[in-house]
Amino acid sequence: MVTVTGHGRNFVVTVTTFEGVGTALGRLKGGGDSARMSARFSLAGLMSVADRGVHRPGSIMAETAVFLDRDGTIIEDVGYLADADGLVIFAEAIEAVQALRESGMKVVVVTNQSGVARGLIRERVLEEIHDNLRAAFRHQGAPLDAIYFCPHHPKAKIDRYRRHCDCRKPEPGMLRRAAEALTIDLGRSYMVGDKIDDVVAGHRAGCQSVLVRTGAGRQSAHRLEQQADSIPAARRPEAIAADVREAADWILKDRAARLRA
Repeated sequence: MVTVTGHGRNFVVTVTTFEGVGTALGRLKGGGDSARMSARFSLAGLMSVADRGVHRPGSIMAETAVFLDRDGTIIEDVGYLADADGLVIFAEAIEAVQALRESGMKVVVVTNQSGVARGLIRERVLEEIHDNLRAAFRHQGAPLDAIYFCPHHPKAKIDRYRRHCDCRKPEPGMLRRAAEALTIDLGRSYMVGDKIDDVVAGHRAGCQSVLVRTGAGRQSAHRLEQQADSIPAARRPEAIAADVREAADWILKDRAARLRA
């Protein structure tokens, strides 16, 4: 079950799977509205590429993308999410992805998941959570182009995940891999997250970065505002937004201005 919450409404999506194909059934609740919906989706169990919609064969034009952090940015941050039933998506995230996709931009989720390295969640369960996340967004007409995650940590409990990698944010490895796989122009793209590490990862990849005040973002923004004169440019976002929907609005305006320039 997946819950989408925000604006006083909850959208509950129940996902069942069989032989690699899933069916999502949902009910929209709130404000007196109630509607039943269903959608079919293909499951992708790979760590790095979701939805298989990489790019059209023969395409030589690199595209603009928005990279979204996961916990605290598009879903509730519950610490270490270890159960697909606990997935709660911000309604603002659905709206943001819809707007970004309608503008022609790709949308890619990039997330640190050290719970794998700490032995708190298995990759199989994490993939199930991401299958549900993809299904819920697709079901609302806001498909994600890919989900990348980093399972590593320098102090991992599990040996094979113990490393200093190039994919754990603030390192930009996930963004660079997505750019290569999906033909993305990082110099025209954006990173959105609730932590300074997200901002830094975006800048190291060559993107513009937006900090949101959801999740850990309120504390992150407060530190930036209190230490504005001493924070290096690499750690300062181009914009601070109330949530991911407001971040998407800023991105759309910034991109339009760049296209006019």
